[in-house]
Amino acid sequence: MKKSFLVSFFVTLIFSFRFIFAIADWTVLVYANADNDLPEFLEDDLVEMFDAVDFAGDSSRVNILVQGDWPPFGWHTADWYPYSSDYYVFNFWLSGWIGWSHPSSDLGSFQYRIYHDGFGAYIDYPNIISKMGHNVVEELVDGMQWAVSNYPAQHYMLVLWGHSRGIQDPSHSDWVRSPRSILFDDTQETYMNNQQMIQALSRIKTTVMEGRKIDILGMDACFPSGIEMAYQIRDYADFFVSNEASGPAYGWDYYEVLYAMLENYMSPVQVANYIVSTFQEFYRDYLGYEFYTHAATDLSKIDPIIQNLNEVVSYIDEFRNLNLIEINDFRITSAVTLSRFYAQEFQLVYFIDLYTFYSDLSENLANYPKTAQNPSDELGPHSRRPIWPEPDRIRRRKFARRVTEGEEKVAILRKALTEGMTLIEDAVIANVHGTEFPRAKGLSGYFPKDEIHFSYPLTEFAQNCSWYDFLQYYVPKV
Repeated sequence: MKKSFLVSFFVTLIFSFRFIFAIADWTVLVYANADNDLPEFLEDDLVEMFDAVDFAGDSSRVNILVQGDWPPFGWHTADWYPYSSDYYVFNFWLSGWIGWSHPSSDLGSFQYRIYHDGFGAYIDYPNIISKMGHNVVEELVDGMQWAVSNYPAQHYMLVLWGHSRGIQDPSHSDWVRSPRSILFDDTQETYMNNQQMIQALSRIKTTVMEGRKIDILGMDACFPSGIEMAYQIRDYADFFVSNEASGPAYGWDYYEVLYAMLENYMSPVQVANYIVSTFQEFYRDYLGYEFYTHAATDLSKIDPIIQNLNEVVSYIDEFRNLNLIEINDFRITSAVTLSRFYAQEFQLVYFIDLYTFYSDLSENLANYPKTAQNPSDELGPHSRRPIWPEPDRIRRRKFARRVTEGEEKVAILRKALTEGMTLIEDAVIANVHGTEFPRAKGLSGYFPKDEIHFSYPLTEFAQNCSWYDFLQYYVPKV
């Protein structure tokens, strides 16, 4: 009996030490700016997180953290149906302590941990930090430092939550109506632009993560899932999860995602895939909503896409500048503009799906007439003829050689476009879309119809890739 008691005691002790000193599978930080028109949706997401912990009955696998900013006053929390006593505790912290319905919420921004203590789900007494929106780089770095230092784990996921307008940054002269970048703060009239995002992620990698990449960088926001965004974050995260189109206000299905992570170990690629699949299940199957896209991208495969894109632009330039300049320019310009016109667009029409643009461009190049039909078309309809024309047989021979050269260039360009589509399919590991965006493949590209926004040339992508040169030539023609 004594021996049996000692065995039970040591087994219990071992499991207790394992519980106390075990490192979690994941630390998830949802970095949210709801100091705008989104606080009720952040509230919904917090409830989903709380539910996941409550029903899982254990939070040891996943550290669930939220750093949030709220409107200073005048916003009233919605009524919840408190079907368990745990909801009263949760509702007390949110409505009572933070005080969304009175100005005390202007004390600052808040950091929460949602956890299970073995008896029920709780939210930690929130840390009050300085109001977010004053120094967006420092605030994000400090938030990630809080998460990593206090809640170490095998894997880390950072979710930027709030308004976004993808790669395009706003103009301060037209603040309210302007397109936003991400983490838009109405009170401070600030946001995180693309250069600040790179600064923050670079510092997180070097000082917080000690040279390691974030496993998953998510953006629960509108429009970030583009080649430009993927390019500028590729050195700081392994996987990227977000929307090509406008993100529905209810955002991710945090309950399903976190519940699955709490129940079983999930690798980064499994989590990324599951975020995307549950997104579709929530909007298509539960809400019957079809205006959505969602994708997960392997950022280690972005550089080959960029190399291919530069080759595509180079081949387009080569074809346009062959001897049959006027005819070739008309042909390639017609193919580009037609492909742009029919490409998969989203709610902000200056974003198109990159894969479908490649596909349409290849098809349109194949379907257009050959470079010219006879030697008289060689110089174009408005070109001056030489004073001393060459004999017809020589002209025909040169003409045939130039037409052949042009078709060879078209074949090379179409091959590059096909390779680009294959690279995109390989990089996008999960992709879903509603019926309103039937051709969305996971990565958009910036291609406006009227003018290039002043902020685009400032992006790392525009400065290092030839796509910007392509846009400068073809946007005025569109």
